[in-house]
Amino acid sequence: MNLFQPSHLGKPSAALALLIALGSAPTWMLISLDAQARETSSTVTGPNGQTTTRQTQREAGSVNSTVTGPDGNTATRNVNRTAEGTDASVTGPNGQTTTRSVTRTP
Repeated sequence: MNLFQPSHLGKPSAALALLIALGSAPTWMLISLDAQARETSSTVTGPNGQTTTRQTQREAGSVNSTVTGPDGNTATRNVNRTAEGTDASVTGPNGQTTTRSVTRTP
């Protein structure tokens, strides 16, 4: 099968452009993932119609997540990473918070 035949993509230049775009995609995708903050949100509905939602924000060195249960209670998780160490805290739906810190030594 010859990809450069007009019967497959219309014009040889279109096939060449497609091959170049597909070949360079992994490079620009990796560069953009490191530079951009990302947010995700999801909702799960159980068999009895109750829902739970989770929202997460990620950026260089940090993750912040909030989960809201069907009764409206929330739990959070925050993690910050640097070259010097990691700080993390989790707050449960009952309001109690626990923290963890790790220091890195060169």
